Amino acid sequence: MGGVIFWVLLGAALIVIEISTTQLVGIWFAVGAFFAAFASFAGAPLTVQLIVFIVISVAAFWVGRPLLVDKIMPKQMESNTERMIGQTGIVREEINNAAETGRIDASGLSWAARSEDGKPISAGTRVLALRLEGVTLIVKPLPEQEAPPEESPAQDNQSET
Repeated sequence: MGGVIFWVLLGAALIVIEISTTQLVGIWFAVGAFFAAFASFAGAPLTVQLIVFIVISVAAFWVGRPLLVDKIMPKQMESNTERMIGQTGIVREEINNAAETGRIDASGLSWAARSEDGKPISAGTRVLALRLEGVTLIVKPLPEQEAPPEESPAQDNQSET
């Protein structure tokens, strides 16, 4: 009967540890401890109890954790800086890598910026954020979009014939 009490107390302790850590590790060994308690109750020798504990714990961990980790573990959210990759912005202060100057406005925030190729980028230029180095965005200028062709006044003043 002492073996049963040991395994049940071990299982309970592992559950308490799991509750305090929420890493989905201790719970599987608690399952193994409860199965070992059943083996002890059935009169199995200590070596069989240990084998039951190890085999059930490892099997439960190997099968159960992958099934629950996506459902229970909190999802990692992108930080504001990670969200900036691929965003466009407007250069507000000329970007000059040599002088270590340059700021862009993107997604409502002002960011320190440097050009990808090291060439200066003038204020007012639209840029694409490629990556982060520390808290500085590495950007490249976007190709200027062609303005729509303006209609000539001669076309508007054509008379009907």
